[in-house]
Amino acid sequence: MTQKFKLIASATSALVLVSTLGIAFSHAHVAPFASLHAKAATAPQPSEADTQRHPVRVVDVTGTPCASVAPDLNAVENERLALLAHQSRLEAELSGRTTIIIPQELNGRETSEPVQRAFREEAVAMQSHLTQIVEQIEAVQQSIELMKREGDIIQKKDSMMQRQVSLLQEQLDNIDALLKRGSATVSQKLALEQALAQYESGDLDLQLSGLKSRQDLLKAQQSIADARTQLRSQDLIELSQTQARLSDLSKGADAANAKKPSGAACDQAPGPVFEIVRGADGAMQVLPIAPIEPAKPDPTKGLKAS
Repeated sequence: MTQKFKLIASATSALVLVSTLGIAFSHAHVAPFASLHAKAATAPQPSEADTQRHPVRVVDVTGTPCASVAPDLNAVENERLALLAHQSRLEAELSGRTTIIIPQELNGRETSEPVQRAFREEAVAMQSHLTQIVEQIEAVQQSIELMKREGDIIQKKDSMMQRQVSLLQEQLDNIDALLKRGSATVSQKLALEQALAQYESGDLDLQLSGLKSRQDLLKAQQSIADARTQLRSQDLIELSQTQARLSDLSKGADAANAKKPSGAACDQAPGPVFEIVRGADGAMQVLPIAPIEPAKPDPTKGLKAS
């Protein structure tokens, strides 16, 4: 069905072309074949004396190599410049630089508008990226400072708690001596022992809080190193992908230049042939006919009879 529509559309185009421009085509005697359109196959044929036949070749390049759409050179070049700028930015970030260096292959074009635009966009993206990283690191560092202060306070409270435990232990030692002389009671000793146990338990809780605080502090410090390592890994992956894309563009350009067809090859591409038949009454019919084959040399021509 698709082929039928192509033939009908091509025939219609040929008919409009002939009727509008009044182009005269040389007569060629070719044998008709079965039409793909039922109306064309059943239409009555005018007599040979009253008709004018014009074979028309409709060049159809939809299936030929020269019909492939040529790449937009401006779009390809803009993509190449964007990739080069992105590559330079990634190299700057991996090197710890805050400025992007234009590569040598763009020497002489540094001031051109496309190059300036590509590198300006990457510079803005780099600044935004660096600002985001700095803000994240500053937030973590603020948390680290708070953890350090918390650790200092816990340490001071632990020292006070240990001092209180020492005092209670001295009172407990004294109460034993008083009990031997009958100057103290057992209930007093029990009260001191309970207070001492509570302070010792509180001291253990403070020591545990100090350990957790130091653990959180180490994790926060490690998160900064991990974030930098992750960013470096992402930059390396992006750099590899960018270089691969640049290589593909270079190979594609070389292949396109090597296989670029000439205009004559496109003009001579084979296609369907139609015959425009004009009757004595002026009515026209468009009939598909067999493609016009180039004349083959006669192998017997020029041979002498033995």
